[in-house]
Amino acid sequence: MAPRLAVVTGASKGIGEASARRFLLEGVPVIGISTSPPDEPLASDPGFHGVVGNVSDPAAWAEVTAIYQAMGMAPEALVLNAARARVGTVLTLNLDDWRAQFEDNVFGAVLGASTCLPDMIAGGGGAVVVVSSVNGWMAEQGLIAYSSTKATLIEIARSLAVDHAREGIRANVVAPGTTDTPAFRRAMGTADDPEAWIAERAERNPLGRILSADEVANVVWFLSGEESAGMTGAVVAVDAGLSVSFDFRGPGSGYRERPHED
Repeated sequence: MAPRLAVVTGASKGIGEASARRFLLEGVPVIGISTSPPDEPLASDPGFHGVVGNVSDPAAWAEVTAIYQAMGMAPEALVLNAARARVGTVLTLNLDDWRAQFEDNVFGAVLGASTCLPDMIAGGGGAVVVVSSVNGWMAEQGLIAYSSTKATLIEIARSLAVDHAREGIRANVVAPGTTDTPAFRRAMGTADDPEAWIAERAERNPLGRILSADEVANVVWFLSGEESAGMTGAVVAVDAGLSVSFDFRGPGSGYRERPHED
């Protein structure tokens, strides 16, 4: 059974936009929060209700609440996806850089959960899907603050899972790896050789390619519905195999089989 209504944060771009489109494709109306309006065709879809605002602003969530109350229903899926990243180390990032990332990535998710969960519980329950990252357990150079927020999100989801399980709430985590999103394209644009930069990142994945946002959104959809009813507190990596191996080197570069020797 599909949820009757979904709330998706960061809905104008990347994984959030792909997730909103997937819900709409399945006939599920979406309230989407983003700092800018989405592009067409999402913006004009009759099932999409956009809120332009920051997820760390209570006023944005008050608008979300007003929309679903006017619709006469509570969310049954809450996708906490909005995030920002600032590149730097503990020596180069200042406290404002850290605060900005924790405000959006962590406190925005907390505010979304604290706003929507009471109505979700009153309506019989639902699914929370937190979009973290493989950076939640794997360090990446220059992303100390971002990775810290993503690790925190995993524990937020797991705590929601145990705190509210008997109230009908399931909470699971999607942890994407390298995914073709606008943020990925912006990072690519800063490389000296963008094509080589993409090829290197694709090669480190056992599947040998960069994932699409739609592939991640498919897992968001799965975790939002009854087909995943037995799952809560799970962390699902959608990363083309990136986090499986510490030393993946591509075809023909692994250990060669040799005769057994005592």
